[in-house]
Amino acid sequence: MAVALRLALWNANCLSSHPLEHQTFSDMHKIDIALISETHFTSRTVFWLPRYIVFHSIHPDDTAHGGAAVLIRSSLRHHEHLRIQTPELQAIAVHLEALPWPLTVSAVYCPSCHAPSSATYSDFLRFLGPRFLAGGDWNARDLSRPKDALSSLKSVDAMVPISAPANRPIGRRTTTGYLTCWISLSPEV
Repeated sequence: MAVALRLALWNANCLSSHPLEHQTFSDMHKIDIALISETHFTSRTVFWLPRYIVFHSIHPDDTAHGGAAVLIRSSLRHHEHLRIQTPELQAIAVHLEALPWPLTVSAVYCPSCHAPSSATYSDFLRFLGPRFLAGGDWNARDLSRPKDALSSLKSVDAMVPISAPANRPIGRRTTTGYLTCWISLSPEV
């Protein structure tokens, strides 16, 4: 029998500042898995929510910016699958023993000051395995790069934008595009 899961995607902009907000939202909507970007965690961060297990990836300089986290209901069978902590990509993936087949879920954060290559995106998506759902802030200066990475994979089901690409200032003379989306891959059954 298939299990229905409720997922949420959230750019927290410092998750430690919003624990009650997240707990209230998760309880109200019965969220099973939350993919969080911009956690601003460090190696010294302690974050706990009742009924959830927290997996996170921090920025490699170990200062409070960037980062990603997966919060998963403790009653679900799961284990950590992959953790990436590079300047251009912070991601955490958790493998879920779900029915009718296993699934990997991943939270992603790409800082806007870096431009990951298509190869970086491709490698990351391949490491997630045959069935995955990845969500987060891709903050791609060149939005074709995540799309190129997706085109190299077979059976991509969806790249669902949650917010349209736009320009927002990051400095006096520069702007960057951003893309917040879910990406899923599910081979033909």
